[in-house]
Amino acid sequence: MTTVIIIVAVVVILAIILFATVLSPKRREERRLRAERERAAEHHRGEARQREERATVAEQRANEARLEAERVEQEARMERERATLHENRAELHERGLADHELGGTDSETADTTTTNGDGRFARDGGEHDRFEEELATGRQDDETPRPRTR
Repeated sequence: MTTVIIIVAVVVILAIILFATVLSPKRREERRLRAERERAAEHHRGEARQREERATVAEQRANEARLEAERVEQEARMERERATLHENRAELHERGLADHELGGTDSETADTTTTNGDGRFARDGGEHDRFEEELATGRQDDETPRPRTR
């Protein structure tokens, strides 16, 4: 009989422990809340990963756009430099300092122009010297008459 009492006592104690830990409404609510928290945390982590990936893609696109803008800006600078070059060459032609680049020979130009030993043209008068002085000083003498082109 004592054995039966011991077995019944053990079963009752196990039932109380089981009820207190597993079947208790308070414990059950705690487990449910913990599982819900884990699901919510996992959802937010997944959303954070997706947004991080989108941010990385956006940064890459911004970087590509910046590089494209730099390329276009450099292209614009090159075009300005080419425009300046052509403007300078136009001034040389207006002054008669680039006649050697012209295709034909003009009889008037041939009369006033001689070639140096190195193949460059030497002009009579001080037009070339005035041009060199203007280049050196960075100013243009507006009173100097320019030769007219045909």
